[in-house]
Amino acid sequence: MYGVKVTDRCPTTHEVLSVRCQFCVYFGVEINPTKLHHRGPKTTTMAWIESFRSDKYAEHHNRQHPTQWTCYQACSSIEKARFFDDITPIANTMLPHINAASTNLKFEIPLPIVDVFIGDMFFHPDDQGGTT
Repeated sequence: MYGVKVTDRCPTTHEVLSVRCQFCVYFGVEINPTKLHHRGPKTTTMAWIESFRSDKYAEHHNRQHPTQWTCYQACSSIEKARFFDDITPIANTMLPHINAASTNLKFEIPLPIVDVFIGDMFFHPDDQGGTT
């Protein structure tokens, strides 16, 4: 209902000990370009330990993930259960590893690497009927 996942349970009673924000895991923090930010974007996932208040979940989602949270709230119970199923976690993409504020990326790739990729891998003479 709140887009959180249980991350730790008591081994004896199976009582929930901590939960984690799935929006942080799968989408990361939404950055509003119109707001002035004094710090860089948050890179950790939000977790709650022993204090499970639904108002805190909603407050976090409204501040950090407003677009995704609105979309999630419009879903039915069945859709909410599958909301994160086909999404790659943000940590497994290139976005958190590069400067997201930069719009121009410049890569310097040595010529021998380009020759191998294009010349030998994509256009190998054996695969083209002997045509190079």
